[in-house]
Amino acid sequence: AAATYAGVAGEFGGLAAATARAQEALARQVTALQLAGQLAAADTLAQKFAASYPQSLLLPSVLLRSAESAYLEAQAAAKDPQRAAETERLLTDAVTRYQHVVTVFPDFAQVNSAREGMANAQYQQGNYAAAAETLQGIAESERSGDLVTVWYLQGDCLLRTLPPEGDDALATAKMLMQAEAAARNLSAFVSAAGIKAAP
Repeated sequence: AAATYAGVAGEFGGLAAATARAQEALARQVTALQLAGQLAAADTLAQKFAASYPQSLLLPSVLLRSAESAYLEAQAAAKDPQRAAETERLLTDAVTRYQHVVTVFPDFAQVNSAREGMANAQYQQGNYAAAAETLQGIAESERSGDLVTVWYLQGDCLLRTLPPEGDDALATAKMLMQAEAAARNLSAFVSAAGIKAAP
């Protein structure tokens, strides 16, 4: 599929001609390469797309693919003993790329997917508070379908960052409020995911 889209893009002028058909073909080629596991090639093409078509309506989706490729590369490195040292750098790169999509394209239809991706990368870094804050940007009404796991991830992050029970009433109240928020998120995930308790 990637080769097919490359041919179409070439037929319509490649990266030099800013036609809607060529842009669409190149954007799909990025997707095809990523889905085929050719992450480096997908990322290289995504960067070329961004440089050639900075005003393209397809740019946000291409940059989202670029961020996803960086995150997938980080996951692959984490599983490879010889590349494990690269993991933190790759995760930081993924967070930066996702943040760019969220900041520059706030009205992008898939901006919440970028937020979830960024939170997953932050979670893998152990930045649970940052991940919870990122997920806070996803409205509860949007947490369904592919985004249903946002409930679970935010609940987990809130549990992992529970403040210690303090000696004063204010600290205790803060801890209880966060624990209740975590429980509410996890309960919402169970409900939204259609998970039924064992009989």
